[in-house]
Amino acid sequence: MKYQNARLKECKLDAMDDAKTVQILFGSMTEMHARYIYALYVDGDEPKLIESGCCADEEFIRARVEKSWLPAWLEFLQPDSIWDWAMALDSYYLAWMTSQDGNEEECLKKISTIGATDDPVVDAILQDSRNLLLWAHQLENLYRAFGAGPDDITKFRKNINQRESEAYAEANLCFFSNGLSLYDVIREHTIGELVVLPNLKGAKLLYSLFR
Repeated sequence: MKYQNARLKECKLDAMDDAKTVQILFGSMTEMHARYIYALYVDGDEPKLIESGCCADEEFIRARVEKSWLPAWLEFLQPDSIWDWAMALDSYYLAWMTSQDGNEEECLKKISTIGATDDPVVDAILQDSRNLLLWAHQLENLYRAFGAGPDDITKFRKNINQRESEAYAEANLCFFSNGLSLYDVIREHTIGELVVLPNLKGAKLLYSLFR
């Protein structure tokens, strides 16, 4: 498979038993919020961290690492630009983080079927993520299209990620020219209705590894 590389490591780390590796990848141990860590990194003389997450449940991480289908997801998407790689990485990680009972595949299948919305404003804003995923700056730009100011835009994005009912209700009242509401876009172009910043640092590492 094209997107397999011996230097790309996806693993479960124990902050105590794997302290040396954790120290190399993360620096200060005080940054760890749980004993068990999901780590995706490029191995080498100086390992480079791509993505990570902490969890108190060892089996949660172990099960997902053992059935990893990151290479298959990359094969399906065929990422090209840095933005492509960021979209592939963020969607994979969000599916890993929010899925229940290891159904990451179902989460990713959901967004893989989404395409253009046929609204010029929405499609132009979501172009960098191939109209598949909604990032934080894209959500802000969508909300800005309805005349919102800087302070309201920041507050709205935070409230959406906190699943505030008032923010959802407001999004349901914002309609684009094709009849889609802002809430429709959020619901259809997110995983777990989470809106994140694009992981461009990790994307650049993957791009360099596979180019």
